[in-house]
Amino acid sequence: MLDGQIPHTVEPRKLARQDVRFDGEVAVTVLKRLQQSLVDSDGAIRVQLHFFRDLEGRTCIEGTLGGELAMECQRCLEPAKVNVESEISLAVVWNDDQAKALPSHLEPLVVTEDSTSLWDLIEDEVILALPLIPGHDDDACRAGLIYTTDPEGNLYPEEEVSDKKQNPFSVLAGLKPGGND
Repeated sequence: MLDGQIPHTVEPRKLARQDVRFDGEVAVTVLKRLQQSLVDSDGAIRVQLHFFRDLEGRTCIEGTLGGELAMECQRCLEPAKVNVESEISLAVVWNDDQAKALPSHLEPLVVTEDSTSLWDLIEDEVILALPLIPGHDDDACRAGLIYTTDPEGNLYPEEEVSDKKQNPFSVLAGLKPGGND
């Protein structure tokens, strides 16, 4: 097992013949496409991968990826920590015809050269695992707050929105003679 940093490029067929396992992290800062979905690039993706040959002689990659990423909550538009987890089960193939012949439990990874970018593979899997609508837990989201400003123009939360609706015409009751009850 190789611990620590995950290499940028690998030769998956060679690693599978050697039955290699990786256990480490990839910094989010090197995953440029993933950063487009995030509010900051702090953190890392935990990676555990096993390269091996299955009983049919296929080159396979199995493992898990995960991490806590900061995305924009789609309710309050504030940063929200989102846990992203993914399990992968891939078979390395040379072309699309081999990919079509794979059993349903294996996803194809088409590698037409000896080496491939492991970071790109990890980035693709993490992007696919991102939530479509990221957000805070209901009790942590600030979307239900009413905001007001102080005399200097600073915005701050005043109180939580009440579930009870007010009658929009209740102000008119004070305009009627004797309506100030």
